[in-house]
Amino acid sequence: MTQTADLLLLDTPETVDAAAADDYDRRAGHFWDKFYRNTQNRFFKDRNYLHRECPHLLKEGANILEVGCGVGNAVFPLLDYNPTAFVYACDFSPRAIQLVQADHRYGCGRAKAAVSDITAASPFEFVDQTQIDICTMIFVLSAIQPDRMRQVALNVASVLKPGAGRVYVRDYARGDLAQQRLSSTARQQKLAADFYLRMDGTRAYYFTEEALLQLFEDSGFCCESITTIERQASRAMAALILACPAVFTGATVLELGSGSSPLVTLAALRHCRSVVATDGNPAAVQLLLRNLCLNASRVVIERARVALLPWGDAKHLSKLLLMIRLV
Repeated sequence: MTQTADLLLLDTPETVDAAAADDYDRRAGHFWDKFYRNTQNRFFKDRNYLHRECPHLLKEGANILEVGCGVGNAVFPLLDYNPTAFVYACDFSPRAIQLVQADHRYGCGRAKAAVSDITAASPFEFVDQTQIDICTMIFVLSAIQPDRMRQVALNVASVLKPGAGRVYVRDYARGDLAQQRLSSTARQQKLAADFYLRMDGTRAYYFTEEALLQLFEDSGFCCESITTIERQASRAMAALILACPAVFTGATVLELGSGSSPLVTLAALRHCRSVVATDGNPAAVQLLLRNLCLNASRVVIERARVALLPWGDAKHLSKLLLMIRLV
């Protein structure tokens, strides 16, 4: 999750009309299959951090269930880091499962992947009555219609070892920068509260800790720990700019997804000829402009421009390109 303390999210855009929302829900599998046909195994990086965040995955002889496995970005690291584990994996997309099964690492004899709709009744029949030690759900629940999430949690509970099975969940948090972009009023992308439609037809839900806790507690789980990860990416980017002045000296810089933090713009103005900072959220743009003005004494603020740039809006993009030429 990437956010700043003064982030403002608009909660006012019109929602996608009910008929269209129902159509996107009905065709969810189609959109994910199209996504994997287009991206193959090039979009997500292997999740090599899992065994550090969840040491239970290293249990000797563990039976692991990876729900929403995609092309195996968690499956294969788990097999590497725990050579005694057996990993069951499933995904909604037939194309994703084909890519998993085509990977040379799948032939190790310690993995089984299947197409499955985890919102349906008995989606884990391919597990063959095995009791699962730990289930991983990484950016999976967020893609599911909110009123079906509890059924998913109950389905997972049904295959875990009673009193001993665990679930590791990692997903989007309310306030994520991506939610800020999707909240733009330029497009109708809001399906429901905290639930949005992406440009490619896939969907994303942004959780609060309370909502995620309630979902699993209502399904019979007890929570061992829950953490919201906040990454101040703007600080790292500003530090990079200041550390590499030769790269930015005399350049015109376009900053996308600036949010309300002026750090990157201020750092760039130390060396750059001009900076155009943009964001898709009107409230964030106004706050960014105010924050820049408050720091006007530190840099030549006249070399900075702030612009609204809703994602996918050609009209705003044309204006922005003209602005870049002017500065």
